[in-house]
Amino acid sequence: MESILCSKANEIHCINSHLQRN
Repeated sequence: MESILCSKANEIHCINSHLQRN
């Protein structure tokens, strides 16, 4: 779901979310 909000504005947050999931 967060992937949809993955944008330049919150790119860092998006990457962190994926890293934490992994």
